[in-house]
Amino acid sequence: MHDSYTSDGVITFTEDCTCMLVSFPNLGRAINGGLERILQSGQFDFSVLKLQDLRKHKLLGEGSFGKVYLTSIKGQKNPYALKIMNKKALIEQDQVENVKWEKDIMNRIEHPFVLQLRATFQDTNNIYLLLRLARGGEVFQRMQCFSKGRLPLEDARFYTACLYEALTYLHLHKIAHRDVKPENVLITNDGYCILIDYGMAKVIEDVSYTACGSPMYMAPEFLKSKGHTPSVDCWAFGVTLYEMLVGYTPFDAMDQLELFKLVAKCRYEFPYGLLHPDAEDLIANLLVKKKKRLGAKAVREHPFFQSIDWDDLMEKKIEPPWKPGVDEDLSELIAGEEGSIIEPCDDEDIVEIGVQDLFEGF
Repeated sequence: MHDSYTSDGVITFTEDCTCMLVSFPNLGRAINGGLERILQSGQFDFSVLKLQDLRKHKLLGEGSFGKVYLTSIKGQKNPYALKIMNKKALIEQDQVENVKWEKDIMNRIEHPFVLQLRATFQDTNNIYLLLRLARGGEVFQRMQCFSKGRLPLEDARFYTACLYEALTYLHLHKIAHRDVKPENVLITNDGYCILIDYGMAKVIEDVSYTACGSPMYMAPEFLKSKGHTPSVDCWAFGVTLYEMLVGYTPFDAMDQLELFKLVAKCRYEFPYGLLHPDAEDLIANLLVKKKKRLGAKAVREHPFFQSIDWDDLMEKKIEPPWKPGVDEDLSELIAGEEGSIIEPCDDEDIVEIGVQDLFEGF
């Protein structure tokens, strides 16, 4: 997360090189979310993968630009999610640059708690993103399994700890996510969670002036057009924690103008006696103007997270509050050889040859 994070390291300059002495846990956390990932061998080489090697199974979801399918690689058992987006729809809705930027951002990041992009492809009609599969669905969906949409305290603590590590990693790489909310946190097969949807993410060297995000999670600095930093994610982190524990967002109004007035004034209330004092204190120190907002180090050391062993979390030694059930049909689906993922193009959908240049290098 932004602002206050510092590693336990010392930089030493010599005549010939620049060296950095850093603790093992912080090295793994800062560089790629676990140095042991570098040491793993025998992993599939996605760089040699071709679109024809993929096998499409059942439909997982559908959006404005395309569909997401359960997918496997021919001859392998591991399941993936394949996001198929129609080029014509992307062009018509002026989303080409956003999708290209999302791909570029995801190519930069590798961490256990962020969505992992495995490979990309394109054909005449579509672009394809091969992604890590998270079978547990959204944290927002998990919230609906409990009375009034409120997660138990320990569940919320665990999921926000994972989210904290994801945001800290992004911010160390100067990336602001800018759309943090429970719908963009997915629960993976092992019960941990990952941050998804990088369509609004941006590398911010200094400040950015583009207002974006979901209104109920937008920080006050978005509204003042004076520029924002990755600290806007810390605000959204606070809104997300509030929503997990209360069942609704802290800022709500009949129309968007009134909503933004409340956000600009940081005006909200806690339900009396509902929240643990530590949770209430953490939220209260996140949902404030930027200058007073907690940074990463202060969040990490806050009493709300006192019971979290951060090294164990990164190494996934903590038992998660819930693990998604195994899809009994998954093995059977993957074992069956379905046709190539490439589908015949309908004439009216084919993107003109000249316009294909918009997707060059995807």
